[in-house]
Amino acid sequence: ELQNTKKTLNEKQKEQEVLGSIIKDLQQLKKLFDDLETKKDELTKHKTEYNKIRKQFDEDHFISVEKELKTQTNELTKTKEQRKYLERTLNERKNRLTELLKAKEILKQAKIKKVEFAKKLHLTQNLRSFYREIQPYMRQQYVFNISYIATQFFKDILGDESEYDEIEIDENYEIFIRHYGNREKISLLSGGEQVAACLAIRIAIAHILGKQDLLLIDEPTVHLDDERRNELVDLLGNQRLVAQTIVVTHDDEFKNHADRLLRVNKKDGASTIEITA
Repeated sequence: ELQNTKKTLNEKQKEQEVLGSIIKDLQQLKKLFDDLETKKDELTKHKTEYNKIRKQFDEDHFISVEKELKTQTNELTKTKEQRKYLERTLNERKNRLTELLKAKEILKQAKIKKVEFAKKLHLTQNLRSFYREIQPYMRQQYVFNISYIATQFFKDILGDESEYDEIEIDENYEIFIRHYGNREKISLLSGGEQVAACLAIRIAIAHILGKQDLLLIDEPTVHLDDERRNELVDLLGNQRLVAQTIVVTHDDEFKNHADRLLRVNKKDGASTIEITA
C-alpha cells in the first residue's frame, strides 16, 4: 500500500506539470485572440484602402493591396485553425484536470483509511500482546476449575465411600488422581473408575462452558458394576447440566429418565428407528 501511495504522489507531480503546460497554452491562446483582433482591424483597414484605390484606379497599387489582402486572409485562416486546435486542446486539458482532481480526492481518502488502519493495527497488536500475557493464567484457571468440578461429579458417581480424594489435571492436560493424598496416574484405576473419571471431566467441561445446549455421551456405563451404573444413571437423569443430553447406550436403566426414547432395531439386515415420547 505504501508503494501505491508513492506511485500516486509521482502521478500527482506529473499532473502538476501538465497543469503548468495548460496555463502556458491558455496564455498563448489569449495572445492569438489578441492577434486575431489586430488582424481583423488590419483587414478592415485594407478593405477601405482597397476601395479607395479602386476608385483612384491605380492598378499597381491595387495589385499590391490585393496581394496583401490574400496574405492576410491566409494568415487569418491559419489563425482560425490554430484557435480550433487550442480550443480542442483546452477541452482535453480540462477533462484531464477533472480526472486529476478526482485522483487527488481518492488519494486523500486513501490516506485517511491508512491512518485508520494504522490505529486498528496498533489496537490489534496491543490486544494480542495482552492476550499472550494473560493466556497462561486463563489456562491455569480453567484447568483448576475443571479439576475441581470434575472431582465433585467423580465423587457423586463413585459414592461417599470412594477412596479417591480428587482429580487433578496438570498444565500439559495429563490426568492424575489423588489416592489417600498420593498423586497417581489415572491408568491405575479400574476400567469402570476410568470411565467415571473421564465422564466427570467431560461433564465438568460442559459445566464450565455453560452456554452449551447439547451434551452427547456414548456408552457411559461401560465397565461399571451394577451399583455404580445405577448411581450414574440417577446422576445424569437428575442433574440437567445442559438444555439437552443425548445418551447412546445398551442399558435400559436410562429409559426411565429420558424425555424421548429412540430405539434402533435391526431386522433382516436393515435398521429401523422406533421413537417413544
